[in-house]
Amino acid sequence: MTLDAGTIVTLGAAAVTVIIWLVRLEGRVNNQKEQLVTLHADLAAANAKADAESMAHRETSNALIRVEEAVKHLTRLFEQHFTNTTRRRPPA
Repeated sequence: MTLDAGTIVTLGAAAVTVIIWLVRLEGRVNNQKEQLVTLHADLAAANAKADAESMAHRETSNALIRVEEAVKHLTRLFEQHFTNTTRRRPPA
């Protein structure tokens, strides 16, 4: 079987088209890999920020609990003090 010039040109153009398509496909794949790397880095940063905010929230909650306990304790002390001073007062 002999190939004429038209067939050779057609096969050559098809081969070039396939090669160009493969190169473009490889470029898209590499671009998506870069986007995935960037996405993973962004997710890691977001997770770190969320963890830090969560820890700060926990610390704030713990501090608020300590303040509430201190207020309760001071309230009891005031009540005891004023109850004891009113009992000790001599009648007028």
